[in-house]
Amino acid sequence: MTESIIKAAGGLVYRRILQNSPRYEILIVHRPKYADWSLPKGKLLAGESWEDGAVREVWEETGFRVKIRSFAGPVLYHVAGRLKLVLFWKMTIIRRTKFRPTSEVDKIKWINIKQARSWLSYAQEKELVSILE
Repeated sequence: MTESIIKAAGGLVYRRILQNSPRYEILIVHRPKYADWSLPKGKLLAGESWEDGAVREVWEETGFRVKIRSFAGPVLYHVAGRLKLVLFWKMTIIRRTKFRPTSEVDKIKWINIKQARSWLSYAQEKELVSILE
């Protein structure tokens, strides 16, 4: 029996620490349901493309409108006995809005790459952010 794969997409949203700096910081989200810090992500809607899903999820979780810059990489893990594939894209903000906490995401935080390795809850996401170094 073939298990169905849960498809999800998300964003590695980044910005320069200073205008001309080669160093970046990334946006992470806190999910109270899981008591974790992670990159913004979520399941695809029926018929939705990976890229559209990633942009939508970042907007829903952070309130930021983003532009995809390039593919960041995949993360693969099991959830309740099913395989979950999350594809991430590197993104920059094109329009800022005020963050509004929800039951899904109650906090957001800009953090440098070194700090991200301490704050992020999942090893694969910690590894993924290293592409910005």
